[in-house]
Order: sequence, then structure tokens, then C-alpha cells
Amino acid sequence: MRDIAIVGGGPAGAMCGNIWRARDAWSRFMTNIWPGKPCGGGLTHKAIQAYPFLLNGPYPKKLIRTVELISSKGHRAQLSLDHPIVIYSRTVLNGLLLERAEAAGCRVVRSRVNQIDADGERARLTVGENRIDADFVVIAAGARNSLLPNTRPF
Repeated sequence: MRDIAIVGGGPAGAMCGNIWRARDAWSRFMTNIWPGKPCGGGLTHKAIQAYPFLLNGPYPKKLIRTVELISSKGHRAQLSLDHPIVIYSRTVLNGLLLERAEAAGCRVVRSRVNQIDADGERARLTVGENRIDADFVVIAAGARNSLLPNTRPF
């Protein structure tokens, strides 16, 4: 299998592209580019241990070293964290992960995948006006996306 398409340019899709492409596992990386999500990109200590570049890089981020818990009755407890939680804006986090995937050799297509046809020998992705064939497709576009209902395993 040489042509593997990843549909989704968020953290899961970009990291998938970065890791697998570094192992020379495929020749393509597809992505749906969204204007941004309102949620931020919060990263726990486990994520930082696995991917230290997320803590040490030059990208703008906020380190959370203390948290405050407030009960429904107004009782408060403040906790110091042994390891910070790292908060990125979703746009910055997605951008830095896509840059790493590109640097690893993935081809990032900044266009929406409109359809996946898995009825043939190879999957056919409709990307705007273009058709792209792939041996395997990873859908990393979130649990609620329009591509899942019409797909089936090969």
C-alpha cells in the first residue's frame, strides 16, 4: 500500500500524518481545513511527555500551573500542578502540527474532501473538482462528519 489518504487536518490527522510519513508509510495526506474551532487545544502532561516539542517550541501558548475547583455551594480549593497543562489556540496547534506533517514529507491538500467512494478496488476521494485515488483512507475528521455514513471498511 503506497497511497494512504488522511482526511482531517486537526491534531489527530496531522499527528497521524507526521508519525506515519516519517516511517515512509504513504505518499499522500489529505485534509479538511476548517476556519477554526472555538475550543482551545489543551494538552495534558501525558501528551507533553509523548511530544515534548509541544512544550518547548516557540509557538504562543499558555502554561497552567494552578487550578481552582469551585463547588456548587461556593467552596473553593486551589491546587498546584506538578506538571503544567499547556493551552494553545486551536488555530496555532493545528497549524504547528500540519507544519510538522509537511516537514516530514506529507503532501497537505488544503481543501475539503466532499465524498469518499469505497466501492472500487481503491478508494476515490472527491476534493473540490478533483478526484484522487488511495489504497487506504484514515478518517480523522471528528465523530460527527458527513463522510462516515457512506463509508465502509475495505
